[in-house]
Amino acid sequence: MRVGGGKKHGRYWIRDSTIDTASTPTLSQIRARSTDSAPPIRPRPTATQIQIEQATMEARIEEKLREERERYETMMRSMLTYFQSTGVPPPPPPDLFPGLAGVPPPVGVPPPVGVTPNVSASPADTP
Repeated sequence: MRVGGGKKHGRYWIRDSTIDTASTPTLSQIRARSTDSAPPIRPRPTATQIQIEQATMEARIEEKLREERERYETMMRSMLTYFQSTGVPPPPPPDLFPGLAGVPPPVGVPPPVGVTPNVSASPADTP
């Protein structure tokens, strides 16, 4: 459809032909012809209704995430309690950022065994 409101007398350009809106029934004509058994013509939702639905959906998602997080924390606490009761040390925490292998460990944490730190050569090492 071309921009600019169509053609005169209510015709619209669509591809190579035109549609004459005089033969297209109006909404009031469609409503008058519809019977009680026909599905009703529903109005479009307003912007406010859409925003309310989106906010409701976001609240549901947040609630599900919160419940999932609580379930995970409960599971981790029970695992830690089990490890403590058996005398086995708990496993190390997971690597949250595996892509940051080149980042040095926090202060006070020794580097992993078998890994040499990336230290540049000192001036005394050069000939």
